[in-house]
Amino acid sequence: MTLKHEAPSGAVGTGNDTREGLFEQLKNILAMQYRLLNALLILAKKKETFLVKAELPEIQKITEAENTLILQLGHVERQRQKGMDDLLPLVGLHPSAPLSELLLVIPVFWQAEYTAQQEKLTEVIQAIDNQNSRNKELIEKSLEYYQWYYDILSRASESTIPSYGPQGDSTSMRASFLNKKI
Repeated sequence: MTLKHEAPSGAVGTGNDTREGLFEQLKNILAMQYRLLNALLILAKKKETFLVKAELPEIQKITEAENTLILQLGHVERQRQKGMDDLLPLVGLHPSAPLSELLLVIPVFWQAEYTAQQEKLTEVIQAIDNQNSRNKELIEKSLEYYQWYYDILSRASESTIPSYGPQGDSTSMRASFLNKKI
């Protein structure tokens, strides 16, 4: 009787349950994660351009596209976790072991593949984090400006202007630029 962990390297099993098949499957999943994260980075850079131009319809479109990518990333992450759950016991590791531990016990060829994937993923995630920080700063600056502008208009609407009352006597009336219900 042959057990999963006794299957020779490259053996054909049912589906992708051999070690080599699982290594290949995990490599493909990591590549998909990279492509999706890279697409998210591209959208974040485009969003910066539209934030600067204050093009709200374009920002809305990009936000919807980002949400779609994030949902797809969640699906791919679940696939990656399942792949890791299937692979880790075959190489003698605990199912919750990180990719860095897997790199220590797998064949050299796969170490190089996974290390390259891990580096690419780390770089794109860091780039997304940096871009999101820039976008957040732009949004905060815009909100500060709009709050300042609103405050100026609010103060102007609360000031009084001299005028004559119905009987010709001098009274003060409030100037109103904004509807207070906003």
